[in-house]
Amino acid sequence: MGLRVAYIVWWRELRRYMLDRGRMIAMFFQPLMFLIVMGYGINSVFPKDLMGFDYMKFLFPGILAMTVFMTAFMGGITVIWDREFGFLKELMVAPVRPTWVVVGRILGSATVATIQGIIFMIIGYFLGIRPDLMMTLKIVATTFALGIMVGGLGIYMGSAMKTTENFMALMNMIVQPMLFLSGAFFPIDNIPNWLKWFVYVNPLTYAVDLMRHITASMIKIETLSMPQIPQNLPPQAMQALKPIMDMLNSLMSTRPNVTHFSMQTDILVMAGFTVVFVLLAGWKFAVSEGV
Repeated sequence: MGLRVAYIVWWRELRRYMLDRGRMIAMFFQPLMFLIVMGYGINSVFPKDLMGFDYMKFLFPGILAMTVFMTAFMGGITVIWDREFGFLKELMVAPVRPTWVVVGRILGSATVATIQGIIFMIIGYFLGIRPDLMMTLKIVATTFALGIMVGGLGIYMGSAMKTTENFMALMNMIVQPMLFLSGAFFPIDNIPNWLKWFVYVNPLTYAVDLMRHITASMIKIETLSMPQIPQNLPPQAMQALKPIMDMLNSLMSTRPNVTHFSMQTDILVMAGFTVVFVLLAGWKFAVSEGV
């Protein structure tokens, strides 16, 4: 009975997504604008060789994580809608634990977010971002894991909120800082130390880093060998070229890293956050519905 209820809730979330074309398109607009405007804009200003990576391909895993994060988190608002329209009351009279309802909702949010991520990857293919088959499968698995983690957080927040207005205000207050402090848009090597603490406690940071591990071979540019100054130049020419060579050497030696943690660290931290968020979602949902 519990599995059947979880399946019904999962299927309802999926069908609601498929029937709501406006939501599907709206969820793509902001990430796509970030990818196109920032990707092409930064690439046109900074040479790939000096940056050490193709910024468009560096940005893509971060924007993909952003798409999955926002889609899965929005699953929390369905708790408020179902409470307002009485659907939750019908579920609560069923002889099953509320845990199964939460499981169905989280899996539904994760599935919808993964589908959204796959569609975004298809768009990226036409923009020149073309991972191989194994890389694609790993990215899809990571997006589903991220969807479960964020789905738990969204259900917890949705269970704690009473109105959609409160949920949207909380989303703007929490989600935007999490996105910008995840390393999705820029490397975190050279940011101030006090700001790094916010990056380290951000669960999205580790999802973005894991995706960059998976796509590192596609992002990274081969290390360049610095040209040598010919030794037969006049002393005046040698002296004039030295500051330029020193500057180039400095730029090449301080190129930011694509990833910042090990894959094992990313996976373990994401697993820990997932367990915490899912347990919190189950507890808060049961409390809010008076079970």
